[in-house]
Amino acid sequence: MTALVMNLILGAVTGTSYFNPGFAGQPILAGEGNTDSAVTVLGLMAGAAFAHNFGLASSGEGPTANGKIAVIIGSVVVAVIAAVNSMRKEES
Repeated sequence: MTALVMNLILGAVTGTSYFNPGFAGQPILAGEGNTDSAVTVLGLMAGAAFAHNFGLASSGEGPTANGKIAVIIGSVVVAVIAAVNSMRKEES
């Protein structure tokens, strides 16, 4: 709500439209040459496809066994990476 109010105030003060209700005329970063946003969307779709294809995605019934195992493996990998990076900084 604060962002909406500030956008309306900025629009009134500067005369520039910071608020545009509706679907028409909205800025789309991927269409403006910002490849980061396009790569992010593609990465999200690839991650969702990977999770669903390998049974990692949860449902209304709760997390799957494969999903629980994937979270544990991911936590171990991140902990190992953190430990290795911590040891490197201590040696320097």
